Amino acid sequence: IFYHEFLVSDSFFIKIVSMGFRLTNTIYYRTKKIINTCLFNLTRNFNFVKINLTKERRNKMRRLDFEGRGYDVHLLQTDKYHEVGFDLIIEKNITEEDYIYRMLLIPVLRSSLFRSQMEAKLEKLKLYSPGYDFYSEIKGNVIFYHFSSHFIHEKYTESGMNDKTISYLLKYFYNENIIKNGISKEVFENAKTKALNRLENLPDRLSVYTYEELGSIQNIYPFKIPNTKEKKELLKKINEKDLYNYYLNLLNNSKIELFLVGNLTEEEIKKVLNKNIKLNKINTELKPFYLDEVKPNKLLKIEPTNKMQSILFKSYYLKKLTDFEKNYVLQIFKNIAGVNDGILFDTVRGKESLCYYIRSFTDKYINSFYIYTAINAGNYERVDFLINEILEKIKAGEYEDKYIENAKNKALSDLQKSSDYLSDLEQQFQSEVIFDLSNIESQRENYEKVTKEDVSALVKKLKPSITYFLKGED
Repeated sequence: IFYHEFLVSDSFFIKIVSMGFRLTNTIYYRTKKIINTCLFNLTRNFNFVKINLTKERRNKMRRLDFEGRGYDVHLLQTDKYHEVGFDLIIEKNITEEDYIYRMLLIPVLRSSLFRSQMEAKLEKLKLYSPGYDFYSEIKGNVIFYHFSSHFIHEKYTESGMNDKTISYLLKYFYNENIIKNGISKEVFENAKTKALNRLENLPDRLSVYTYEELGSIQNIYPFKIPNTKEKKELLKKINEKDLYNYYLNLLNNSKIELFLVGNLTEEEIKKVLNKNIKLNKINTELKPFYLDEVKPNKLLKIEPTNKMQSILFKSYYLKKLTDFEKNYVLQIFKNIAGVNDGILFDTVRGKESLCYYIRSFTDKYINSFYIYTAINAGNYERVDFLINEILEKIKAGEYEDKYIENAKNKALSDLQKSSDYLSDLEQQFQSEVIFDLSNIESQRENYEKVTKEDVSALVKKLKPSITYFLKGED
């Protein structure tokens, strides 16, 4: 009962062993409070606990959309989960400077709210340790900054915790101290040093480094994406005032959306938002997410490395995809080709034993498909030949039916998670709102419609772009 009803946080966790407790965080008063609260609920209303444990929960969902002061709010009301999903998203048209400032902004905002790490940890414990994940991602023409969290609903802790936790999370995004007084030089320099160290060590992460370097020579945007060396030089030139101006510009000239999933009301959300955020309404016009007019380079780039392992990274461009191909056929093709039970893996890794691993992924926002593999340098030509041969076979439909069946089953299984898990439901909700993606039922129907002929038609649109070979010592 303790495990299922109260110990939801991954930051403070008690594992039940037989009749006792094992603590991974020895905070006595927090442990005592959880146990006492749990025992109180048991003695007060055992049926309540029993209903939750047997998962006989209502699963009704209702969507509400409303405007705040300079932001939009999207609420999916449901009592299915003990937790509340929170994701505040800043959306901005991508520019060259974003590739530099994104390395600094989140670390600086995370380090500026409290005077020390201990103070931050203690404040988090008072709120029943909400988990959070702050990060940025780029999708086509737009960069997204996410301030994401899951926290326990106050129904399972104490009254007023929803308000306190949301207020706490909003302060990371809307830091009044920074807005009024600027960014601390000490905090900035610390974040800058760590960012430079990460760039310095990036070549040790072979596949990540190769992908970053490949991206810098893709002809995607009107501007050039800086490579690792260029990022280091640009980063050294930035000071805390530059980052401060970038932050204010984000607040004043970006689209801001807050997504909430859980048992909340519009009234309580408006109350806490009005108390914590003071923005002027900005009608920011974002560019289309998809870049349909990309003119990719076609070249072979070979870069030596002193590592024993080599990385072969191949990129492809897909021209004039339909919405059905972008959202469904492309995913099935990726599953057929490059997952652990895909044709590339079974052939290059399984049958031929020519690589350590081989995988593929897609970026539908720039109509791109990627294959990457870790190999010995001497196997480059044979592996490259096999990849090309396999793609030709997929194009001709010359592969066993089990591959497309497995690919569709994987896609449908991933889709089912959107109904079962809070984090996946959040992503589905955001995709429906931001990218106008179909609901789960429609997606399921569309995945089931995909045929071998659809996959073949898509692969015929596949055009080789950049091959990046990070050549290790053989």
